[in-house]
Amino acid sequence: MLLRTGINHHLNPNIVLTAGYCFVETHPYGEFAVKSNFSEHRFWEQIQYKTQWSKMEWISRMRLEQRFSQLPIQSGESFEAGDAIYTNRVRILNRFSIPLKGDKIADKSLYLSIYDEFMINFGENLTKNIFDQNRAYIALGYKLPKVGHVEFGYLNQLVLRPNGYKQEINHNLQFSLNSTLGF
Repeated sequence: MLLRTGINHHLNPNIVLTAGYCFVETHPYGEFAVKSNFSEHRFWEQIQYKTQWSKMEWISRMRLEQRFSQLPIQSGESFEAGDAIYTNRVRILNRFSIPLKGDKIADKSLYLSIYDEFMINFGENLTKNIFDQNRAYIALGYKLPKVGHVEFGYLNQLVLRPNGYKQEINHNLQFSLNSTLGF
């Protein structure tokens, strides 16, 4: 489960600065599953650049995250949340979307979207790997008037585990709703 919120400042129509907070609850999954659920609190800042190339919309984003993860530790026969460990991560995303009809993505537009995002750890408390993960995504989207965008797609997630040599690939179906409150 991931809940993310942020406040935007538009420098101009193409560049947006955002600061926010994110809560993540991780559950055991995948080939190298964690031993129990654990929580993470993130503060984050990003700069996003958006432009139009003919019919294609291009979004490039760089996000910095300050993460406080309560990784599970063994307590007798069971596991419990450990102390919050502080780490940093940078995320770089490039996303391309193209309308399936018309010249641009507008209200009631159906569109195809692809992106690739890689994540790099840095700073103190770094484990044996700098590379964290890569996400490749393809989706079909629809722009809802006055609401935002809804998308359904496939996300391929390559994760390098903290030990620095085990990796896993997760295949995910993803449904998302992105909405903006204007005030």
